[in-house]
Amino acid sequence: MLGDITAAGELYIVTGYTDMRKSIDGLCAIVEDQLHMDPRRSALYLFCGKRCDRVKALLWENDGFVLLYKRMEVKGRFRWPRSSQEVRQLTRQQFDWLMSGLEIEQPKASRSLTDLCNHHEISQNLYYYFSLQLLNSVFLLFHKTTHYSINS
Repeated sequence: MLGDITAAGELYIVTGYTDMRKSIDGLCAIVEDQLHMDPRRSALYLFCGKRCDRVKALLWENDGFVLLYKRMEVKGRFRWPRSSQEVRQLTRQQFDWLMSGLEIEQPKASRSLTDLCNHHEISQNLYYYFSLQLLNSVFLLFHKTTHYSINS
């Protein structure tokens, strides 16, 4: 499927500033020449420019490259590590934090709680629990504001 980032076995963030005018060939050259990595491996490479409100992702699929581009529409910014031009491997959780505008290092996040929340069944159960709580609240609000007539 086109641009399915879940197919990437590894996630890499290219720290520092990247010229966001670069396209597939230019980003492949960065991966090969500066990082000494093969851009055709099963990995997702993330790049960010100076403004920190746009990210490009380079992904190799079996038949070619996919270039993904994300621009934040709100006033937020990506919390991009600005150390020298290097590459850093990310976990899926760090990727989610980064795409949400958070730092990739979250020292207060409990590892066991993070792993627990990533478990599909528990996430589904929490979703259903909060959905039921919301429906219950809406029902109670509707019940309090609706007046029934006994003489109808």
